[in-house]
Amino acid sequence: MTSSLVTLVVVILVIAKQLKKKPVKADYKGLFILLAVGLVQLAEYLLGEKQIKQLVDGKDLSVLNHLTFEHLVTAHLIIAILGSFVLAFVMAFIRVPTFKIWKEDGIIYKQGTWLSALLWIISISLHLGYDQIVAHATGGNSGFGSATTALYLFVSLGMQRVLYNYRGSKIMEKIGDLEKKL
Repeated sequence: MTSSLVTLVVVILVIAKQLKKKPVKADYKGLFILLAVGLVQLAEYLLGEKQIKQLVDGKDLSVLNHLTFEHLVTAHLIIAILGSFVLAFVMAFIRVPTFKIWKEDGIIYKQGTWLSALLWIISISLHLGYDQIVAHATGGNSGFGSATTALYLFVSLGMQRVLYNYRGSKIMEKIGDLEKKL
């Protein structure tokens, strides 16, 4: 339950941040936070909340000697995670053209549009729908979508950032070429 609440809050924050005017920069701090949260959520999914709490408490590290998986790491699970990452990449490619990117006072800015927000909602819905497909294919391992949403966001936002940084650099090149001609 905690994982689902964290996921919901993160998704809302991501969509809200996408709609704000922000400079395009190569700051990856937020992405690494998402990666850390995603790895913890995946570990919680695989090991169970009780074992994770014991590990985090650090009082009884003997739990490391007898870890048991609630959800086994199988080829199906690894393929499901990779499939989720492919979906994240594809949705980033679809979403990036919906961002406004422009130069103002020598700085390249980006801002998502209502279509960007809609595509984010579709993207998350597809990811969670993918969870249902995985659950059905693996005999009921539901919860996969919530457990991997932060990792999904990490991959999708990372690819999105690479793509709009690339678009921003192309805008700067064009402006530089125009300034040389003048």
